[in-house]
Amino acid sequence: MKKLILILCLSSLTTLAFAKDDFLSQQDLDIKTGHYEEAIFKTAENLKAIFDHYKIALGPGFYIVKPLEVVGTRSNPVLKGILKKCISFICHDVDLDASLTITKVQGPCDVNYYLKADLSRSSSLLTDIYEYFSTTVCAKRTVSGAHITLSSSAHRAGTYIGGPISSNILSFLGLQIEPIKNSLETELNKNIKMIEGKN
Repeated sequence: MKKLILILCLSSLTTLAFAKDDFLSQQDLDIKTGHYEEAIFKTAENLKAIFDHYKIALGPGFYIVKPLEVVGTRSNPVLKGILKKCISFICHDVDLDASLTITKVQGPCDVNYYLKADLSRSSSLLTDIYEYFSTTVCAKRTVSGAHITLSSSAHRAGTYIGGPISSNILSFLGLQIEPIKNSLETELNKNIKMIEGKN
Protein backbone atom coordinates (compact mmCIF):
# COMPACT_ATOMS: atom_id res chain seq x y z
CA MET A 1 0.00 0.00 0.00
CA LYS A 2 2.85 2.40 0.90
CA LYS A 3 4.55 1.63 -2.42
CA LEU A 4 1.33 2.41 -4.30
CA ILE A 5 0.97 5.77 -2.52
CA LEU A 6 4.61 6.59 -3.28
CA ILE A 7 4.14 5.74 -6.97
CA LEU A 8 1.01 7.91 -7.16
CA CYS A 9 2.83 10.83 -5.48
CA LEU A 10 5.80 10.55 -7.83
CA SER A 11 3.44 10.36 -10.81
CA SER A 12 1.71 13.56 -9.68
CA LEU A 13 5.04 15.36 -9.20
CA THR A 14 6.21 14.25 -12.66
CA THR A 15 3.02 15.58 -14.22
CA LEU A 16 3.49 18.94 -12.48
CA ALA A 17 7.13 19.10 -13.56
CA PHE A 18 6.24 18.83 -17.21
CA ALA A 19 2.96 20.81 -17.20
CA LYS A 20 4.72 24.17 -17.45
CA ASP A 21 2.82 25.90 -20.25
CA ASP A 22 -0.84 26.85 -20.15
CA PHE A 23 -2.60 27.51 -23.46
CA LEU A 24 -3.94 31.05 -23.83
CA SER A 25 -5.39 31.53 -27.29
CA GLN A 26 -5.03 30.98 -31.01
CA GLN A 27 -5.75 33.87 -33.35
CA ASP A 28 -5.70 34.01 -37.15
CA LEU A 29 -5.38 36.82 -39.65
CA ASP A 30 -4.90 37.15 -43.41
CA ILE A 31 -2.85 39.76 -45.22
CA LYS A 32 -3.13 40.52 -48.94
CA THR A 33 0.16 41.41 -50.56
CA GLY A 34 2.79 39.94 -52.83
CA HIS A 35 5.41 41.28 -50.42
CA TYR A 36 4.24 39.49 -47.28
CA GLU A 37 7.74 38.39 -46.16
CA GLU A 38 9.09 41.93 -46.42
CA ALA A 39 6.01 43.27 -44.62
CA ILE A 40 6.38 40.80 -41.74
CA PHE A 41 10.13 41.47 -41.46
CA LYS A 42 9.60 45.24 -41.41
CA THR A 43 6.86 44.90 -38.80
CA ALA A 44 8.95 42.63 -36.54
CA GLU A 45 11.88 45.03 -36.89
CA ASN A 46 9.93 47.67 -34.95
CA LEU A 47 8.17 45.79 -32.15
CA LYS A 48 7.52 49.02 -30.26
CA ALA A 49 5.37 50.31 -33.12
CA ILE A 50 3.13 47.24 -32.83
CA PHE A 51 2.49 47.87 -29.13
CA ASP A 52 1.93 51.57 -29.67
CA HIS A 53 -1.45 50.40 -31.07
CA TYR A 54 -2.11 47.95 -28.23
CA LYS A 55 -5.11 48.47 -25.96
CA ILE A 56 -5.16 46.35 -22.82
CA ALA A 57 -8.20 44.10 -22.28
CA LEU A 58 -9.59 44.11 -18.74
CA GLY A 59 -11.29 40.99 -17.43
CA PRO A 60 -13.73 40.77 -14.50
CA GLY A 61 -12.32 42.38 -11.37
CA PHE A 62 -9.48 44.22 -13.15
CA TYR A 63 -9.25 48.01 -13.07
CA ILE A 64 -6.69 50.50 -14.36
CA VAL A 65 -4.81 52.44 -11.67
CA LYS A 66 -2.06 53.84 -13.89
CA PRO A 67 -2.62 53.78 -17.69
CA LEU A 68 -0.39 51.54 -19.73
CA GLU A 69 2.59 53.11 -21.48
CA VAL A 70 5.08 51.70 -23.96
CA VAL A 71 8.70 52.62 -23.26
CA GLY A 72 12.05 51.18 -24.32
CA THR A 73 13.55 50.66 -27.77
CA ARG A 74 12.17 49.58 -31.14
CA SER A 75 13.44 46.03 -30.67
CA ASN A 76 12.90 45.73 -26.91
CA PRO A 77 9.87 47.74 -25.80
CA VAL A 78 8.49 47.51 -22.27
CA LEU A 79 4.82 47.67 -21.25
CA LYS A 80 4.38 49.48 -17.93
CA GLY A 81 1.26 50.18 -15.96
CA ILE A 82 -0.56 49.51 -12.69
CA LEU A 83 -3.77 47.50 -12.47
CA LYS A 84 -5.99 46.61 -9.55
CA LYS A 85 -7.28 43.06 -9.22
CA CYS A 86 -10.19 42.36 -6.89
CA ILE A 87 -11.30 38.88 -5.82
CA SER A 88 -14.06 38.44 -3.22
CA PHE A 89 -13.79 42.07 -2.05
CA ILE A 90 -10.01 41.77 -1.56
CA CYS A 91 -8.04 43.99 -3.94
CA HIS A 92 -4.36 44.01 -4.89
CA ASP A 93 -2.38 46.46 -7.00
CA VAL A 94 -0.61 44.69 -9.87
CA ASP A 95 2.50 46.35 -11.31
CA LEU A 96 2.78 45.27 -14.93
CA ASP A 97 6.33 45.52 -16.29
CA ALA A 98 6.57 43.33 -19.39
CA SER A 99 9.75 43.31 -21.46
CA LEU A 100 8.99 42.35 -25.07
CA THR A 101 11.22 40.65 -27.63
CA ILE A 102 10.63 39.02 -31.00
CA THR A 103 12.96 36.58 -32.75
CA LYS A 104 12.91 34.94 -36.16
CA VAL A 105 13.02 31.15 -35.69
CA GLN A 106 12.88 27.91 -37.64
CA GLY A 107 9.41 26.42 -37.83
CA PRO A 108 6.72 24.68 -39.85
CA CYS A 109 5.63 27.75 -41.81
CA ASP A 110 7.15 29.90 -44.55
CA VAL A 111 7.92 32.63 -42.00
CA ASN A 112 8.19 31.96 -38.24
CA TYR A 113 8.69 34.33 -35.30
CA TYR A 114 8.66 33.94 -31.53
CA LEU A 115 7.27 36.80 -29.43
CA LYS A 116 7.97 36.78 -25.68
CA ALA A 117 6.66 38.98 -22.88
CA ASP A 118 8.93 38.61 -19.83
CA LEU A 119 6.97 39.35 -16.66
CA SER A 120 9.88 38.92 -14.21
CA ARG A 121 9.93 42.60 -13.21
CA SER A 122 6.19 42.73 -12.56
CA SER A 123 4.65 42.41 -9.10
CA SER A 124 4.67 39.06 -7.31
CA LEU A 125 0.96 38.50 -7.98
CA LEU A 126 2.00 37.86 -11.59
CA THR A 127 5.54 36.52 -11.23
CA ASP A 128 4.63 33.92 -8.58
CA ILE A 129 2.26 32.39 -11.13
CA TYR A 130 3.72 32.99 -14.60
CA GLU A 131 7.28 33.89 -15.63
CA TYR A 132 6.32 34.97 -19.15
CA PHE A 133 3.85 34.45 -21.93
CA SER A 134 4.78 33.83 -25.53
CA THR A 135 3.27 33.79 -29.00
CA THR A 136 4.47 31.87 -32.03
CA VAL A 137 3.82 33.71 -35.29
CA CYS A 138 3.38 31.26 -38.15
CA ALA A 139 2.86 32.72 -41.66
CA LYS A 140 1.97 30.52 -44.64
CA ARG A 141 1.91 31.75 -48.21
CA THR A 142 -1.52 31.95 -49.86
CA VAL A 143 -2.62 32.89 -53.37
CA SER A 144 -3.30 36.49 -52.32
CA GLY A 145 -0.65 36.92 -49.61
CA ALA A 146 -0.29 35.04 -46.33
CA HIS A 147 -2.32 33.41 -43.57
CA ILE A 148 -0.88 34.10 -40.12
CA THR A 149 -1.62 32.02 -37.02
CA LEU A 150 -0.74 33.29 -33.54
CA SER A 151 -0.53 30.56 -30.88
CA SER A 152 -0.02 31.79 -27.33
CA SER A 153 0.79 30.17 -24.00
CA ALA A 154 1.85 31.20 -20.48
CA HIS A 155 4.90 29.64 -18.82
CA ARG A 156 4.33 28.69 -15.18
CA ALA A 157 6.70 29.95 -12.50
CA GLY A 158 8.45 27.51 -10.18
CA THR A 159 6.22 28.84 -7.39
CA TYR A 160 3.01 28.19 -9.36
CA ILE A 161 0.03 27.04 -7.28
CA GLY A 162 -3.34 26.44 -8.87
CA GLY A 163 -6.46 28.15 -7.57
CA PRO A 164 -8.80 31.11 -8.15
CA ILE A 165 -6.00 33.69 -8.41
CA SER A 166 -3.96 31.72 -10.96
CA SER A 167 -7.14 31.04 -12.97
CA ASN A 168 -7.93 34.76 -12.99
CA ILE A 169 -4.40 35.66 -14.09
CA LEU A 170 -4.54 33.03 -16.87
CA SER A 171 -7.86 34.44 -18.09
CA PHE A 172 -6.45 37.97 -18.00
CA LEU A 173 -3.38 36.98 -20.05
CA GLY A 174 -5.60 35.11 -22.50
CA LEU A 175 -7.67 38.24 -23.08
CA GLN A 176 -4.53 40.11 -24.24
CA ILE A 177 -3.91 37.96 -27.32
CA GLU A 178 -6.70 39.39 -29.47
CA PRO A 179 -5.60 43.03 -28.84
CA ILE A 180 -2.04 41.96 -29.69
CA LYS A 181 -3.32 40.40 -32.92
CA ASN A 182 -5.24 43.57 -33.76
CA SER A 183 -2.14 45.71 -33.09
CA LEU A 184 -0.01 43.43 -35.28
CA GLU A 185 -2.59 43.57 -38.08
CA THR A 186 -2.73 47.38 -37.94
CA GLU A 187 1.05 47.71 -38.18
CA LEU A 188 1.30 45.05 -40.91
CA ASN A 189 -1.27 46.85 -43.06
CA LYS A 190 0.54 50.16 -42.55
CA ASN A 191 3.81 48.61 -43.71
CA ILE A 192 2.15 46.87 -46.65
CA LYS A 193 0.85 50.22 -47.91
CA MET A 194 4.31 51.72 -47.49
CA ILE A 195 6.02 48.87 -49.34
CA GLU A 196 3.51 48.72 -52.18
CA GLY A 197 3.67 52.48 -52.54
CA LYS A 198 7.39 52.17 -53.35
CA ASN A 199 6.91 49.40 -55.93
